[in-house]
Amino acid sequence: MAADSSRRDVFARLSIQVKKVDIKRHNPVSAAEKYLQSHPTDLIVVATEGREGLPLWMRPSVGERLARRSETQTLFVPEGVRGFISLEHGSTSLKRILVPVSHSPDPRPAVVYANRLIRGLAGKEIVLLHVGEGNKMPSFVPPSGQACPMSNVHRRGDVVEQILEVARELPADLIITSTKGRQGFLEAIQGGTTKRVLRQSPCPLIAVPAPTA
Repeated sequence: MAADSSRRDVFARLSIQVKKVDIKRHNPVSAAEKYLQSHPTDLIVVATEGREGLPLWMRPSVGERLARRSETQTLFVPEGVRGFISLEHGSTSLKRILVPVSHSPDPRPAVVYANRLIRGLAGKEIVLLHVGEGNKMPSFVPPSGQACPMSNVHRRGDVVEQILEVARELPADLIITSTKGRQGFLEAIQGGTTKRVLRQSPCPLIAVPAPTA
């Protein structure tokens, strides 16, 4: 869009509508959760401070609490990390997505989401990372209409440490993880791999809850 475009041009040219909602409540989590109940959403985007230890215990992350209480894909953007959208001109620098995979939870929701997100962007790559003993990458049928090359990486050692190490080595512009529906999502964000990776991630992270059987 031209630099002198008006706000109304955003919808006319891009079919994107921006709406600001001001909710008068003391608890931001319950306020946002109630809003989401009446306004189904495809993706929640939250900024996080990456707090650890005592600061986290005294003041838990609003974004993490909101993600725990919803079944919606959530994009976490940690404070100070490099993003993949330019704030100056809106260009996208999303070149490489890291998807940690295991036999449980089902990795397909994260792989499908990565494939959709990167569709139409040339020269991109999805890297599937499996951490464990033996080179036993989970087998699954690639999503139809695969948008870009997928490469496999196998590592041994601590899962969180290996995810963070590979994310820095690539370097990854985005990490996408699958979680076990509502209960698994709650466990993953509260104390599991997703939460631990998020606290030290060098890039944004999307948590995708897998559908329950």
